[in-house]
Amino acid sequence: MAKRWWMIDKLSDSLESAKIDKETCGTILEGWDLIPQKPKPLERATWMKKVIDRMDSLLEEEIRFKVREDCACCVS
Repeated sequence: MAKRWWMIDKLSDSLESAKIDKETCGTILEGWDLIPQKPKPLERATWMKKVIDRMDSLLEEEIRFKVREDCACCVS
């Protein structure tokens, strides 16, 4: 199995910790298997924009903020 970009695991863990069901997680993370282990900046930005759009349409605001804060490296 190919290694995944670290952010995919971090985001997946954050969704799981927010108690998001597996089907919704799968929808939010759709396309993760196409992202290389070390994606180029444009690849990262394009995929993350899609993830954010999906989270905006599928999750309540409070949950979105929790998931995003869990993924943020600047929150201590």
